[in-house]
Amino acid sequence: MMTISRAGLAAALLVAASSAQAADMPAIEPIVAPATSAFNWTGFYAGAQIGYGWGNDNTVEYVTGTDILTGLAYELPSQGPLGGIFAGYNHQMNSIVIGGEADIEAADIRGDFGDEITGVGAGASHIDWQGSVRARLGFTATDRALVYLTGGVAFANINYVYSRTALIPPAVDEPVTNFRTGWTVGAGLEYALTENVTVRGEYRYTDYGTFRNESKIAFGPGVVNAAGLTAEQDPTTSTVRLGIAYKF
Repeated sequence: MMTISRAGLAAALLVAASSAQAADMPAIEPIVAPATSAFNWTGFYAGAQIGYGWGNDNTVEYVTGTDILTGLAYELPSQGPLGGIFAGYNHQMNSIVIGGEADIEAADIRGDFGDEITGVGAGASHIDWQGSVRARLGFTATDRALVYLTGGVAFANINYVYSRTALIPPAVDEPVTNFRTGWTVGAGLEYALTENVTVRGEYRYTDYGTFRNESKIAFGPGVVNAAGLTAEQDPTTSTVRLGIAYKF
């Protein structure tokens, strides 16, 4: 007959107690990080932007009413701040995002020119508001980063004033206001901070075409104005913008 020692009996009881305690303990499940959903760019959005613009406006003088050049030409550089609102819609197809956008901005892009050779003329330009309607084509470089190209129709209100510094006393021509349309192209980077808020940086180049202004010299109240300058303008601008948008 087999006999069990006291030590063996104690060890067996300890193993049995441990097994019973382990069976009563709840199972420990592994900790799994919550899944993050991929950001989707599809939807309407609206936002605000601020920026800065600079450019050039080549000016060539003609004899009023003719195509005869006076021989005077000027460089008319301009620069200034801008800011406004924008809205649009995106549609995402895998990593490609297509959409359309429109913006409108107040601006203070000013420039001036002077004839440093003959000293007979000077002038100034001012873009006080501008906007655009554009298409966008983007690629999701990462889940929340969108690199995009944009281009479309641009429009602006451009004011000009010309002066005759050689006249005694100097005469200022009547201001000429132009509502101009042209084209604009650019590129940008947009990043989704949250499911609804995105931020962006963008550069655009805009060309408003070539056109002529015919002004009149304003000698004073009650005085019949004389024929003034006919100037051919060719304004172009470059702009950089920072914006923030809310995706609905």
